[in-house]
Amino acid sequence: MKIGIDAHILGKNKGGVERYVKNLVELLPRLAPWNDYIIFISNNWQPKRPYTDNVTFCTLPISDPLVQRSFILPILSRYFSLVLLHVQRISPLWCPGRIVVTIHDLVQEKDPLKYHDLRNQLVRMFTPLTVRKASRVLTVSATIRDEIIKRFGLPAHKVVAVYNGIDHDLFYPGSSSNYIDPTMQKDAHPYILYVGAIEPRKNLEVVLKAFKFFLENEGAKADFLMVGSVRDKGYFGDILSLAKILGIKDHVIYKGYVSDDDCVELIRGARVFIAPSKYEGFDLPPLEAMACGTPVLTSNIPVHREFLSGAAVFFDPGSPEMLYIEIRKIWNNQEKIEYFRQRGIKQAKKFSWERAVWKIAQVYSEVGKNRTSS
Repeated sequence: MKIGIDAHILGKNKGGVERYVKNLVELLPRLAPWNDYIIFISNNWQPKRPYTDNVTFCTLPISDPLVQRSFILPILSRYFSLVLLHVQRISPLWCPGRIVVTIHDLVQEKDPLKYHDLRNQLVRMFTPLTVRKASRVLTVSATIRDEIIKRFGLPAHKVVAVYNGIDHDLFYPGSSSNYIDPTMQKDAHPYILYVGAIEPRKNLEVVLKAFKFFLENEGAKADFLMVGSVRDKGYFGDILSLAKILGIKDHVIYKGYVSDDDCVELIRGARVFIAPSKYEGFDLPPLEAMACGTPVLTSNIPVHREFLSGAAVFFDPGSPEMLYIEIRKIWNNQEKIEYFRQRGIKQAKKFSWERAVWKIAQVYSEVGKNRTSS
C-alpha cells in the first residue's frame, strides 16, 4: 500500500507536532515495512540518515502550507497513486485517495478571541470539512478524542486516540545535578524550568506571580528558565513586562529554542519542572521531564490528570498562591523530590513512540483494507 505522509513541518522547530511527525517518518518504515511511504518535506529539511527502499522523499515546491494542501498534495497524491494520505490538522478539500488526519488539540475552536489571525480562522473553517472527509481522525489523548466527537458529531469508531511517546534513548535520568548552562552567569542559581511554546494558553503569568511570592517569602536564590519558540510575540512581550513590574526580571531567563541534547541537560539540572497550561492536547514536556527524573508541578487540567496523575504535584492553574505553596513544599524537601522522581520515571516508561507508531500503522491497515471507510 502506498502511503503519503505530509511532513512539511520538519525543520521548523514546532515542538510536539514536529516530534510526532519526526517519529512517524523514522519508525514507520521499520515497524510496518510492507507499505511504501512517500514523505512530503519542505526544502529546508533533508533526511540525515539512510532510509530503507520503501521510503521516497518528495520535496514540496512551494512552502506555503495553504497552497500545499489546496493544490500540491492532491496533485502529488494522484501522481504517486497513493491509497492513503496522512496529514496534520487540515486535509486537502479534494484528494484521490483516503485521508487520515491527526488533530492534536482544539485550541482554535475553544478560544477564538485569542486565536483570531487569518491562519487560525482558516483552521476553524476547514477543520469541520476535514473531519467529515477523513476516513479516520487520530488524536493524542482520550480527552481530546471525546472533545472532537462531541464538537463535530462524529461516530465514536471514526476517532482514535493514540498516545504520544517518549524517546527513551534521549530522555532518561542522567548524572546532571544542578546543571549550569555555560551561557549563564557563573553564579547561576537553582532553577525552575518550563519547556514549551510561548503563547497565552501556556499560562506563564501564573508562574511569574507564584515565583515572586517564592523569592520574597522564602528568601530563596532561584531562577525561572523558559525554553521554547515564541508563538505569540505580543504575549511574550507581556510576560517580559510582567517580570519587570514584579521586580523579578533578573531571575527570569528566556533561553529560546534549544537542541534536544541541551534541553535534556537543562531538564536534568532543574530543581523542578513546571507545566502550567490552561489547555493541552497531550503535553509531552512534563512526561519527558519525568523520564529524566525531574519532579513535575502541573496544572490540574483534564489532559494532565489523564497522563500524570499519581506522578506529579497538581495546582489550580488560576492560583499563583497555590502554586507558590507547592513550590515551597518541594523545593528543599529531598524526600518529596525523590518520591516524585521515582514516580515520574515509572510513569514515563508507559509511553513510547514505537508503541504509538505501531498503533498508527494498524489504523492505516484498517483504512486501506476497508475502501468504504468514512
